[in-house]
Amino acid sequence: HALSTFSQSELVDGLFFLDTQTSLSDATLNSQGQVSADPSVQFQDNSATIFTGSASPFLRYQLDKYANFETRYRYGRTLSLTPGAQDSESHRFTHSVASGREFDRFSWGGTFDIGREDFTGMATFGPSGDRTNKNLLGVGSVEVPIIREFSVAMSAGYEKIEDLTLQDQPDGPIWNLGFRWRPGPRTTVQMGYGERYDKKRVSGGLSYLISPRSSSTLSYGQSIRQTPPTATNSAAFRAPAGSGNR
Repeated sequence: HALSTFSQSELVDGLFFLDTQTSLSDATLNSQGQVSADPSVQFQDNSATIFTGSASPFLRYQLDKYANFETRYRYGRTLSLTPGAQDSESHRFTHSVASGREFDRFSWGGTFDIGREDFTGMATFGPSGDRTNKNLLGVGSVEVPIIREFSVAMSAGYEKIEDLTLQDQPDGPIWNLGFRWRPGPRTTVQMGYGERYDKKRVSGGLSYLISPRSSSTLSYGQSIRQTPPTATNSAAFRAPAGSGNR
């Protein structure tokens, strides 16, 4: 069972916004335990009712026609309403910049992301007691068109994740090299190859614009999972999606 809400408010016209999100759901505590769609056959100690809520004020502003900025803070809270999972409180700061319309021959972007999540309480499965996860990410990217339908995208940066539940905690450079191909006005194909989480990884995606307000996307990528079911911090590593042509 799951119930969720999301809202976005524009507090100052074109400048200051506020996102809020809440959810109430039954989370599986142990993925190896028996789970069934019929509650009568599910282990009573293998799920917990989890409430999550977050508030995220952010600013969007421009440096004339040269750069677009977004500065965001996010506060998150996770509460286990039934025994079995830990409570957590998270803070996250993200600052991103993307090239403006002046850059019509190529686009560039950068992201700085830092966060922490503090856990308390006892868990039926996995780690218990007080602990803290920390995430740090800095990445820059550039996309250069070769022809009108085809462009090359490159990204590089640094990432550090402190999480005692991970046997190998990432700490070092990350990079990605890929391309974007638009065979038609509605279709976009992306492929990438790079290194993250100390391993070489392949990513890809296919998107189709059905109408001006609707689209379909298929994507593939690899990531690490932090402390199920309450982890909320996860940083994405992507090249800017043609931000210079906005």
